[in-house]
Amino acid sequence: MSTWRDFMRELEEEVAAEGPEAVIEHELRGAQFAIAAAVEIERKKRKLTQQALAKACGLDQAEISRIEKGVPNPTLSTLVRVLTTLGLRIAFEKRPAHRPSRRGASISGQRRTEATAARRRARRR
Repeated sequence: MSTWRDFMRELEEEVAAEGPEAVIEHELRGAQFAIAAAVEIERKKRKLTQQALAKACGLDQAEISRIEKGVPNPTLSTLVRVLTTLGLRIAFEKRPAHRPSRRGASISGQRRTEATAARRRARRR
């Protein structure tokens, strides 16, 4: 049986196999959704509406909505306003070095990677 950790490791290996641009896109999406979740959770914890948070930040409610949906790309200034208002901040951490796949370069693994890449390209269209 596969665990969530196994799934994420396989996904990261497939993304890495697609190249640096795919890795950056994967990281961007992860960051967008992490920020979206943090903002929404903290806003609700404080019992604020999007409108009330927007007013406290000096922004439009639509901007708060876009951030919570993970829609790219708010400016750093906008993010800092929202996060500071909620008592949050951006933190950076060093990523561990990428570990090569334990599966090796099997033909079936290569086909799976190509199929995954094709699905991702189709979703982008």
